[in-house]
Amino acid sequence: MVVLVSCHPLFAVRSTDQNAAKRALGLDGEWTGFAIKQFDIFRKLLEMVDPPVIVVPNAFASGILRNALKAGEMSPEHGCHFIDLDNRQVPIFFSGMLTGQRAMDVYSRDRLIYQVRKMIVAAGYTAKD
Repeated sequence: MVVLVSCHPLFAVRSTDQNAAKRALGLDGEWTGFAIKQFDIFRKLLEMVDPPVIVVPNAFASGILRNALKAGEMSPEHGCHFIDLDNRQVPIFFSGMLTGQRAMDVYSRDRLIYQVRKMIVAAGYTAKD
């Protein structure tokens, strides 16, 4: 299966201290004007890319996006959330980190890969195993 993958940071902020970035952007309360503009750019970028599926491999970013994009509850039928992107329902998978010290276990990662692959195929892409 060949699928184009792109990675887009939610905010154009570089810091090794996530808590400092949260404070600087006002993400624990009222967002700063910079954070709002950055999110608007991120949203427009998503619409331009028009992805078949979105994967958010960061627990904190998942929480922000779930609320900001009004993802609602997980679909029991599909095992993921959906967001409205340019009048199209796009599956979105929220997860923790895929690699590193606080990464999800290998079985959860394999299950995530399975679910994402299934939704990509459902979106009309073909799998060649």
